Amino acid sequence: FSKNFLKLLQENLSEVSLMTKFLKSFLSQKILQLAILFSIQGVYIILNLLFPFLNGKFLDVLINADTLNNILDFIYVLSFIGIMDIFFSYTYKLLSLKIKSDISFLVNLSLIEHINKIFIEKFESFNPTYLNERIKEDSDAVVSFWIENSCYFIFNILSFIFITFILAKVNIIVMYSVFVFSFIYFIIYNIIKHPMFKVNKEMLEQSNSFFNNLNEIFLRNREIRTRSEYDKSSKFLNFEYNSLINKVLKFGKISFAFSSIDEFISLIFSIFIFIVGGTYVINKKLTIGEFTVISVYFSMILNIIKYFFNIGQEYQMAKGSLERLMEIKNLEKETNGVKSLKKISKIQLKNFNYKFNENILYKNDLNITFEKGNIYCLTGKNGCGKSTLINSIIGINKINKSGKILIENIEIDNLDMYELRKKNISYMPQKEFFRMLTVEEFIKDTVNVDILKINSDKLFERLFFSEVLNLNDIVKKNVTNLSGGEKQLVSLVVTILKNSDIYVFDEPTSNLNNNLIEPFINYINYLANLQKTVIVISHDPKIINSIKNNIKL
Repeated sequence: FSKNFLKLLQENLSEVSLMTKFLKSFLSQKILQLAILFSIQGVYIILNLLFPFLNGKFLDVLINADTLNNILDFIYVLSFIGIMDIFFSYTYKLLSLKIKSDISFLVNLSLIEHINKIFIEKFESFNPTYLNERIKEDSDAVVSFWIENSCYFIFNILSFIFITFILAKVNIIVMYSVFVFSFIYFIIYNIIKHPMFKVNKEMLEQSNSFFNNLNEIFLRNREIRTRSEYDKSSKFLNFEYNSLINKVLKFGKISFAFSSIDEFISLIFSIFIFIVGGTYVINKKLTIGEFTVISVYFSMILNIIKYFFNIGQEYQMAKGSLERLMEIKNLEKETNGVKSLKKISKIQLKNFNYKFNENILYKNDLNITFEKGNIYCLTGKNGCGKSTLINSIIGINKINKSGKILIENIEIDNLDMYELRKKNISYMPQKEFFRMLTVEEFIKDTVNVDILKINSDKLFERLFFSEVLNLNDIVKKNVTNLSGGEKQLVSLVVTILKNSDIYVFDEPTSNLNNNLIEPFINYINYLANLQKTVIVISHDPKIINSIKNNIKL
């Protein structure tokens, strides 16, 4: 038994050390708060250990007391301990909640920062809702387990030793029974730990998938209404729910079986102590106070044994969450070069191509040069690879490309593309993501320009302050409440206001009023005259016919 117990303990401590290693950098940021929390926890546990002993002594004094003065000292001490117990319990719970939330946020933030720098092709294989739910749930589970048990585990071992010592002093038979029941719990835990870990992980995955599908139903609400797919969406959710409930019930069977066995052992434990303790009291071998001490401490040591059993169950759940977090943490990050450039005047593609699911995107390898002072228009059918080409040029799409992309005769893999995108490249995507900000706040937050104080020229005013659509009329509105054309204008202005070498416009006129197309063409010609490189992706004949350098993909 001892050999198997030590082996199991060694395995679990090794696994817990992996959790600690994973959390180490986050815990170190809250080291003072953790020290305070664990100190409060220690005092709280000591008070709980003292209370039953003093309570038992109090009963013996009470039975033999002649006057109230004989028991007042005990009442004062017990009252003080009770008040301090309540105070430390409240403080511990409040501080624990704050620390767990803070560290869980740090874990979330770290994983999000990591995900933001994995290869975009890998990232797009995940559903964002699923990923968000998974990271949050797993972070909370791992952090809560560590905070609640790291010190409490040690305190419970010390409490176990202390209580066992007290029980040995009072009654050696009761002490031996503690080890018998500990052995029973050990056997049960050893049987269920692996099935519980496996089933819990499967349940977590299915739960994330289910709530992701719920979210998808809301995202597809307009499509469902348009196609009248109400019954179809309900059937889909029913199927997904049945898959989830099967996993939940499978986990419940194991969990509830453990709870039932736990309750049965507790019942046997209680009956045993009443029989043994009652017999000793009747035979005058124990006082009522000593029996109370044994009864309470026996109950406490039972709870400690159950704690070690429960922590095994909880750890298997936290272990599943840790494994899923590690899977994300181990996703390969994209590479980023270290060379920096002050200016970009030329971009070259040499024998460039790209693969989607092993299919080559372009029939012929691309050999294209983009130079400053010129405007280029990328045309072609939807899906021909226009946006992919741009995303490859600016270093977003990486792992499936072939050939060379050179900026200033340097391969982009060797360049610090993060810095270049930040300072030298301005990109207007086909679909802009707008936050819950006013137009004025969004522009200032994106390009650090106060649109109300900008000194604009005539070309800028014709495009952004015309009778057709005027930024001044919408500057105080929330961006998310704007029309499609208004949003397009806001996306366009933040792209133009960024002082860059390269300007990329992906379908810039798709929602724009026809009367604003000519002012847009005039403005990109103005940018070219400033020796900027302008690349436009468009299906608009007016745009295509106005640009000399047309590249059809």
